[in-house]
Amino acid sequence: MVFQMKIELYGNAEFLNVKKKWLHTGEAHIWKIRWRELDFFWEQHKPFLEKEERQKAEQYCFYEDQMRYLAGKIAVKLLLKEYSGVDKIVLSKGKYGKLYWKAPYGHREITFNLSHSGEWVLAIFTYQQAVGIDVQKTEEIFEYMEIAENFFAVEEAGEIRKSGNPERFYQYWAAKEAYLKALGIGLNKGMDFFSVRGNRIIESGKVKYGWRLYPILIKDYAAYAAVQEKER
Repeated sequence: MVFQMKIELYGNAEFLNVKKKWLHTGEAHIWKIRWRELDFFWEQHKPFLEKEERQKAEQYCFYEDQMRYLAGKIAVKLLLKEYSGVDKIVLSKGKYGKLYWKAPYGHREITFNLSHSGEWVLAIFTYQQAVGIDVQKTEEIFEYMEIAENFFAVEEAGEIRKSGNPERFYQYWAAKEAYLKALGIGLNKGMDFFSVRGNRIIESGKVKYGWRLYPILIKDYAAYAAVQEKER
């Protein structure tokens, strides 16, 4: 039997004053950070990044893209430091590009995921549970129906067409992306091998046991977290 996660939300104020934090089994912490309000903070903490990470940031052509990248990496590293008690945080990438952190011997294994869009950086942290998070700014997009029909499950595309609302498209996209990121497979299998029904994942006509989706409310954005819940 699985139990529903306890979700805690934090913002800029808590981030700037974060101290040692503890994650319990069955608990997820979601950080919603408005990066533009903390420009000076990101610049001040650039030395916290590895040389390769700073070099990658400099490769972005646009200021906003560079700052979203910096804010995401700095936030994740600083928060992992507080959750784990480890001073030196080095991130690694999985086969399909998912970031992860390998805890040194004797330290707790903290799992996390990161997403950013527009004004927001979102990060989720749990203790030894698979998690994914995604945020999408709901901008006007004329070809949303074509994208849905090509990449989503048939029933999802049908619901989006029936609603006539591109916001519905973005909600599906964020929920599906969060699940794929939790699995750590990217778009390797596409997005149509499963469908989203409320807060559940459906694969091969059956509810995916132990997985739950959590909507994150942000005006003019679609955002979801996907969590593999623990058994009692």
